[in-house]
Amino acid sequence: MKKLYTTAEYKKRNTKQAKDRLKQRLSSKEKVKKKRGTIDGVPIEEQRERSLISQFESLPAPSNFSFVENTVAILSYLELIINKIKHRKPILINLKEITHLTNDAIVLLLAVVKNPAITKGVPIKGNYPKDDELRKIFQESGVFGANGTDNEHKNYILTRQNKKAEGGIANEMIKRATKIVFGQEARCPGVYRALMESMANTCYHAKPTQIGHETWWLTVYHDKALNKVSFAFIDMGVGIFKSSKMSGFRDNLKSFFGITDNREVLKEIISGRKMSSTKIPYRGKGLPNIYKGLERNYYSNLKIISNDVKADLSTDKYERLSKEFSGTFLYWELNNTNRWTS
Repeated sequence: MKKLYTTAEYKKRNTKQAKDRLKQRLSSKEKVKKKRGTIDGVPIEEQRERSLISQFESLPAPSNFSFVENTVAILSYLELIINKIKHRKPILINLKEITHLTNDAIVLLLAVVKNPAITKGVPIKGNYPKDDELRKIFQESGVFGANGTDNEHKNYILTRQNKKAEGGIANEMIKRATKIVFGQEARCPGVYRALMESMANTCYHAKPTQIGHETWWLTVYHDKALNKVSFAFIDMGVGIFKSSKMSGFRDNLKSFFGITDNREVLKEIISGRKMSSTKIPYRGKGLPNIYKGLERNYYSNLKIISNDVKADLSTDKYERLSKEFSGTFLYWELNNTNRWTS
């Protein structure tokens, strides 16, 4: 027997069997590895996403994720988020299926999910759109965590949060915007005034007990395809028509002219017609000044949304909303047809 184990034929056969067993073991390990990586062909990244969704209540966002275009649907979605938070339910802001996006909806979402007074410690997570371009916009916005810095020129969304008018922030935004649109840093006094008036109005539209505590949010976004920069500003106060300083003005409009519809009230605020002819006391000069910037072509496509009114001042269209927005939203665009100085 000893001689058998030492023959060349035995050694050859034994070596082959050892190689076959090794090959089989390696193949089995590879199969196990692949099985762990996928379940029924599902990649591990998607498995993790499914696991996340199972732990949080998934709230699918409207496919048209634009506040200026799809106002009531976005307000309904935010109302759903806030109601779930009130019931202490962990939620997943599910943006996976959105097909259209504007930066105004991003700033509104930021104002909700970054506000501790609203979230109250309830776990909130979010995913990004499947569309690569929309995913990039959300990642740069920092809604679900910072990705990149403000100094990176590839990041065309800049977000600021503050409680007072900041000239430095306004100038920073204008420098970045003008360099993009006009090819050089330029002065835009109309845009500067609009930003400062918007920030200052945050206090005006607050409750008396909240003055100095209200927060405004601002994003500036570059649409490369159309070479325009859009500004979206939100203050999360009570809105134009529910602020305490509006009550006397509204009462006078009702008494003198029978005006009760907030659309008509906003028209009078913007134009100043009734105020100047009747000496009705009203010191809110911010919105009329912002409207003058549109008239003087400092910017285009000016929109205001507050309480139950949505106004497109570029087309003089005033719409009554079926769902209220408790705050004040302003939007305008800067393009190469607008006025600027070097």
